[in-house]
Amino acid sequence: MKLAFVELPFFEKYRAEYLSDDEYRALQNELLENPEKGDLIQGSNGLRKIRVANSKRNKGKRGGARAIYYHYINNKTIYFFTIYGKETKDDLKPEELKQGFEEMGRHLEGKITLRTEILEKPSPITITPEEVKAIRQRLNLSQAVFARKLRTSVRTFQAWEQGKTKPSAHASLLLRMVDKAPQTFELIAGI
Repeated sequence: MKLAFVELPFFEKYRAEYLSDDEYRALQNELLENPEKGDLIQGSNGLRKIRVANSKRNKGKRGGARAIYYHYINNKTIYFFTIYGKETKDDLKPEELKQGFEEMGRHLEGKITLRTEILEKPSPITITPEEVKAIRQRLNLSQAVFARKLRTSVRTFQAWEQGKTKPSAHASLLLRMVDKAPQTFELIAGI
């Protein structure tokens, strides 16, 4: 899934006050995973409110900031309206709502340019039992040696090869790395 994240002026103005770059990326990734995660704000024409941690003020999600956004499903866009501290206010005023939707409309019409970032959810990395076995055989290693080099148990590795269990996304990625670059084992050994 691909989503565009657009910052309306109020959000852009206050984002740095409430979110570090890493926290902002985490928020984007959270919404990329589930764009309708935030609570629907009654009477707001579809705006949602989501809690975000505010490390700059040592606050978790409960006492931290609130980001207000609109998920425009038709063009796969999240419009961030504003962000504010929980202690600052409870909800948006009607004039703030109106201004946000007007800015969103002008952006959709191409009349204003707003900071926009397009992110894509990476597809999950998977690997089949046949591929796991083929990698091991290509490297001419026994199951026990291969498992030890991966720092996993022989039983776990055997279950992967037999299709009884599936490697996690991280284990699948590591297996793909070993397949492309066998020297990955030496890097792992050095850790």
